[in-house]
Amino acid sequence: MATQTGFISRGHNVVTLRVTSYHERCLKGILSGPLLDGEQVFRSTIDLLCQLESLMDQTKLPQRNEEARVFRPAVQPAGAGNRTAAAGKATVIACFQLSVMFRQNATWQGSLFWADQGMEAYFRSVLELLNLLHNALSAGKGEDT
Repeated sequence: MATQTGFISRGHNVVTLRVTSYHERCLKGILSGPLLDGEQVFRSTIDLLCQLESLMDQTKLPQRNEEARVFRPAVQPAGAGNRTAAAGKATVIACFQLSVMFRQNATWQGSLFWADQGMEAYFRSVLELLNLLHNALSAGKGEDT
């Protein structure tokens, strides 16, 4: 991770997001990347966001700008944690590379690279990230944007 100089290798916090299903704005798929222990399955959009936030909290990449607000202390439910994907079972409908550069103002800022199309976009909030994903996944399908 960090070297003796305090620098972190470029692209170290990039996560690959392979979408296997997108129905009624619900994302399902597989996460992978150098900071993850193998592949992790996400079963909904909120599951994806929670897994990414947990990864960023564990690695402190990028560091939080402010403390998270909670109703009660966060406790991981029994059976949660690494959910390893069975390789090759689901068809990937889109592949993205996500890089969160900052966590400021209680949201994320970064870039999303749509590997299938070779296009990159920057986002200033999680909502903007979700809108980028929706636009990409519904492109050419006649769905509302």
